[in-house]
Formats: sequence, structure tokens, C-alpha cells
Amino acid sequence: MKIIINFCVFSSIMFCTYLCSAKSLNVLPYTKSYSANDTLKYNTKNINQLGFFKGVLCVNVELPKELIITNGYLKIDFPFIDSCIVKSNGQTLYKLGDAYNFNNRPIAHKTFILPITKLMAINGIQFTVYGNGEYTRFPLQYGTLDELSNDNTTNLFLGAYNGVIVFAVFLSIFLFFSLRERIYVWYLLFLGATFVFQFSTEGLTFQYLWPNYPWWANHAIPFSGALALFMLVAFTRQLFKNSETKTLRIIYTSAQFALVLFVLFALLPNPYYSISLVGASVASIFINLFLLSIGVYYVIKKHPQAYYYTTAFSMLIVAIILSQLTYNGVLPLNFLTNNIVLIGSGVQIVLLSLGLSRTITEFKRAEELAQQALLAQLKKQTEDQQKANEVLELKVQERTLALAELNNEHTQSVTYASYIQASLLPSLSLIKERLNDSFVLYNPRDIVSGDFYWYCDVQTSAVPSVNLQVLCAVDCTGHGVPGAFMSLVANNLINLTIKDDNVNTPADVIAFVNKNLAQAMNKNDDIQVINDGMDIAVCAYEPITQTLYYAGANRPLYIVKHNTQELIEIKATKVSVGGHTPITQTWENVTIALNAGDCFYLSSDGYADQFGGEKNKKMTTKRLKEFLIQIHALTMEEQKQALQNYFTTWQGAEQQVDDVMLIGVRV
Repeated sequence: MKIIINFCVFSSIMFCTYLCSAKSLNVLPYTKSYSANDTLKYNTKNINQLGFFKGVLCVNVELPKELIITNGYLKIDFPFIDSCIVKSNGQTLYKLGDAYNFNNRPIAHKTFILPITKLMAINGIQFTVYGNGEYTRFPLQYGTLDELSNDNTTNLFLGAYNGVIVFAVFLSIFLFFSLRERIYVWYLLFLGATFVFQFSTEGLTFQYLWPNYPWWANHAIPFSGALALFMLVAFTRQLFKNSETKTLRIIYTSAQFALVLFVLFALLPNPYYSISLVGASVASIFINLFLLSIGVYYVIKKHPQAYYYTTAFSMLIVAIILSQLTYNGVLPLNFLTNNIVLIGSGVQIVLLSLGLSRTITEFKRAEELAQQALLAQLKKQTEDQQKANEVLELKVQERTLALAELNNEHTQSVTYASYIQASLLPSLSLIKERLNDSFVLYNPRDIVSGDFYWYCDVQTSAVPSVNLQVLCAVDCTGHGVPGAFMSLVANNLINLTIKDDNVNTPADVIAFVNKNLAQAMNKNDDIQVINDGMDIAVCAYEPITQTLYYAGANRPLYIVKHNTQELIEIKATKVSVGGHTPITQTWENVTIALNAGDCFYLSSDGYADQFGGEKNKKMTTKRLKEFLIQIHALTMEEQKQALQNYFTTWQGAEQQVDDVMLIGVRV
């Protein structure tokens, strides 16, 4: 971690050194500069460091004869002048600044570039600058248009900063969708406000985002600056929320309240606008010092992200202090000091982003520790069980063989809990005997499954009575042990439908399970209500007439026609069984006439939901249906093997995501 931080700091210093070595343009001296009442005169140095200027400044410039050349240009190399009237010999030539539309400028540039006219060359130039309380400078440069408009060093610098912002945004989005933590939302909002603030100070937002809205261009800086500070405080609170004290809570809330006022004042006219400008600037120093002290405090507490956080704010605090010394004339104005806040902000964002990225490492570490603790607990339980078994074996050595066998069966039933569930499933040989050409593909994700299949020969109680072969595919909520417990309840309820004279159709089966599931799961008022449920597909096949009766709760029926080789999907009713479904809910019955050779399929969602393939995406029901059409001419055993191979190939090295069950029958 320290190596990364030192590398970032070293890289920043080297980059800044490169920037400071950039070639400077020719600076034009002033003949005379003074305030409106002519009581305070300025020279070339201090007119470039006016600070937070509010008033009127007049500057007279006489061009040296050697500058009276063809295609000569002047440049006011500062993008944030409220209003500037350019005159020559009493004639108004240009009106520049934030008070006017960007498109009115003679040259489309973030600063102010003016062509040198003959009138200006002969009679000189008079600039009248109006300040509204913002930080103001008035540097003049001269040269050709290419020299003044193309600044490769600045473009490289802004491009690097823009790359930092984009990197931080994508990293935060990735972390948010990976961990679902609110802290990344605050950080994204902080990045957005910081982007607007920094690029507004460069004049780029006025040039590219709102060139026809000078009012907003004039108010965007204090608004976005105060907003970025607010988001930064909110981000810090979220980062260290687990150890926030009452005192810290009061300080955080007070700082955020003041920043909200500055955000609102930035949208109002003077004197509120000036209060926002100066207040947000001063607040940035104290708030960042406070946040830096918070970082130092948590470094002492050995918080995992505090090292990056503290280093980031140290860099930003140094940048802010240097910028304030520059604004007040203590430090000389050059490329580095003019952009020091942008540099500090970029380094801060890089370090904060690296600190946030450690969250994944910490999360994985916590997950590994939890898994190790679970494995240790399971190991201890296994050892305890083994010891208990040894003691038990010693006690039953003298008992009869029957008791020993009974004890062995009991041990196996505890060790292999999946046998309980497997014993409740219908015999595959019975299904093959009754449905000659059929298969059942059944792959639990864990040892036990939330999916199960059910089969029974049924004679309806309706008049006239009909002999039916009833087949169900049930997908209970969850998988593993919770799903297995739910499958036991569901299996029992379906068994009860055989004895109920009111159950005569597949839809009746689903309605019966739905009605009785709520009563079976929630009959004790002292136990928390269980809202889990299941999806079911029920088919009743009448062999004599080759008629298939179907009803489904969120699970469809697929039929591949032998003659036309097309797949027909019979959609299910989009309502699950159990959960919040009312007991009066009904499901739709569908009657389908089949022909010899037709195949129909029931399934849970586990097969189609498996991730894999070249791009690690879901298989989807579309691919499953296409594959069923391809293999429908094979025998059902061959189809089962083909489906298993296709699933294994698609899954590859990926983990199975859900229980898999797919049933196929050929008429």
C-alpha cells in the first residue's frame, strides 16, 4: 500500500515538474492600470493576482510598434472575468466575460482572444473590467492565433485529469453494483460535482455545455464547489459510519448545513452570491483540515481505508494552501500554482479510489474468515459426532445385530440427509414403465434439492371418470436445505390431492397446494410467518385419446410436434404458489391434442439460468428450446444424454447456479 501511495506522489511531482517546464508565451506589459476612482494603481504583477475582486478596474495598453503586425492577436489568459468592455479611441470593440453569451466572442476559446485591429494598433486599447467578487486576474499575452489557442501542455494536463475522473467513475460504478454500498453513490456524486467545478474553473463548461447561459456560467463555480464539499463530507461519514461519535455527528451536521447554505446562496444575487464565493473558499480549507484530522484519527485506529484517505487529503490540503497563498500574492503565479488545486484534486481522487478498491479485498477477506470459521465449526461438529459414534459403538457392541443395524441406518440417515428426499421421489423405473419413452434429468445444485418431480396414475372422481397419468415438475423457493424442506411440504400436499374428490384438473392441483400451503406453514401464531412458495407445472395425460391437460404456475410446457418439427410453448399463469398469493387464486387449464411421436417437456428454471458459454452468460430458454428442436428425433434416453452433455459443456468451469430438473415424454 505504501509503495502505491509513494508512487502516486512521485508521479504527481514529476508530472508537475514537466508542466512547470512548459514554454511560456510573451507577456504584454501595461501602460497604466487603475481602479475606477483612480485611488489605487496596479502594476503588471499585482494585476495578475487581484484575489476576490469586487469593483471596476481600468487598464490602458499601448501596443509597441513591433507588435503592429498582420494577423497579430491578444489573449486575456483568464476565463472568469465577469464583464470586460474593450474600447479603442472611445469606440467599443468587444464586450467579453461571463455576462455575455459565449458565441459572441470573436474567437471560440475558453479564454479571450482578440485580433489586433489597425485602430487598436494606432490608438491603443482601453479595458474596463467589472468584478463581482470572484477570484480575478488580468494577464495579457500576444502572438499568433495558433500560439495563443493551442496549448498542448494544458490539453495534456486536462486530459490526464479527465482520465482520472473517468477511471474513478467506472471503478465506483463497478464497486456499487458489486457490493451495493451507499458510500459509492456519495462518491459518484462527489466526482460529478468536482468535475463540474474543476472544468468550470477552466472555462470548458461554459464553452461546451452551456454557452448560451451566461448566468449559470457565472454561478456554476460556487454552486458546484460547495456541492462537492457537501458530498465529500457525506462520503466521509459513510466511510467511517460504524465509529461515529456524538461530537463528530454534530460537527458533520453543522458543516453540511453551512455547505447547503453556500449552495443555495450561489444561486442568489449579491450579497449572497459573494458570501457563497468567499464562504465556500474559506470553508474548503477548514473542512478539508477537519477531514484530514478525521483520517489521522482513523489511521491511529488502524481503519483499513484510513491510510489512503489521509494521504489523499494531505495532498489536497497542501494544494489548497498553496492556491490561497497564490491568490493573496505570497507565491508567484506560474503554471503549477495556477493549477495546483486541479493537481491536488486529481491526486486525491486517485488515492480515494484506490482506498475504495480495497473494500473488495476486505470483503473477500471477511468472507474467507467466515468460511474458515464455518469449516472449523463443521470440523468440530464432525469430530464431536465421530466421538459420539465411537462412544455409541462401545455401548452397543453387546447388543443384538438388529440393534446394530438400526443404529447404522440411523447414522447413515444423519450423514446422508439427501436419502430422505430421494426416497420421497417417485421411482424412475415406475415412470419408465408407465411412460415408456421418457426421461428425467435431475441434477441438484447441492446435496439436497428444492426441485422435485412427482408422478401418479389417477382416476378422476368426476363423471364420467377418466384414467390419467399425472406428472408434476415443482421448483420450490431456494435450493439446498431450505429448498429441500419446502419440497417435503409440497410433495405431501400434492399427495393429498389424490384423495380429494374436488381435485379433477391440473389447475385444481395447483389451487389445492396454494390453499393448503399457507395453512401448513403459518398455523402457529408464535412463529414468524413463512412467505416462501414454489413454481409448478402439472400435466395429466390421457393415453386413450392422446390428450394432454396442463396448468402451470410460472412454469411453461414445451411441445415439439413430430410432423412439423416446430416447438410450441404453452405459457403458464404468471402467479406463483404460496408467498403472498391469495388462497382464492385460480390457474388456467389448457387442453392439447397430441399425435404419435410428439414430445412434451416440463422443467424448472435451473437449466436455462445456468451461466457459461464463451461470454459467461445465461443459457436462456431460447437456447434450450432451439436445442430441444434439434434433438427431438432421438430416443428419450439419447435426448437425456444430449441435454446433460450440452449443459456440462455450457457450464464449463462455472459453478452450478441452481437445481436442474428437466422431464421429457414422447407420445
